[in-house]
Amino acid sequence: MWLKTRMFLLIAVLFGILYGVITGIGTWMGAGNAVSYIILAFVFLGIQYMVSPWLVTRSMRVKWVSEKEAPALHQMVAELAKKAKLPIPKIGISQLAIPNAFAFGKSQHDGRICVTQGILNLLSRDELKAVLGHEMAHIKHRDMAVITLLSAIPLIMYWIAYSFMFRGMFGNRQEGGNYAAIIGMVAFVLYFITNLLVLYGSRIREYDADRGSVELGNEPHHLAT
Repeated sequence: MWLKTRMFLLIAVLFGILYGVITGIGTWMGAGNAVSYIILAFVFLGIQYMVSPWLVTRSMRVKWVSEKEAPALHQMVAELAKKAKLPIPKIGISQLAIPNAFAFGKSQHDGRICVTQGILNLLSRDELKAVLGHEMAHIKHRDMAVITLLSAIPLIMYWIAYSFMFRGMFGNRQEGGNYAAIIGMVAFVLYFITNLLVLYGSRIREYDADRGSVELGNEPHHLAT
């Protein structure tokens, strides 16, 4: 309950910052120009959201495996998906030696769970199932969409900072160059602050995914080890 409360408060703070900045800019230079930053940010993130599964697959060298190729892995994921009341995600093995596991996809029905060869060689069956439960919880909680949405706010702050600081440095003082520079510097500070808040939100989602793995029947000490 406390994790959900913290996440709610974090979202409220982030969107409160966004609302304050956009309202201030809208008052100073016109609402149309201010709203364009939000539209541009969400268009950019929308494109990123759609192509990210392909990018992750290529960058992590993921090979999608059938039930015949990895029966034990498929069995564990299928059991967890049944408990989570989710469609069985697509299962892949990354050829990287670094021990890792990750979930991605555009929705619960497009869920994908991958493990690296390194983690398969390292963990026991119970430990691996606990890790898979953690990734299944990410899919159940729609964490990919939540973090992508929150990431729009630092992106908007960055574009505002870049645009206004540039205008303040080279604009005419009579055209409000000094005010633009101040807005740019404030947005730049808020860019770092909102980035830290998004990272904090990511940590909350990780803790919640650990709890989700336990709720799916995995022992906490298998996650700890």
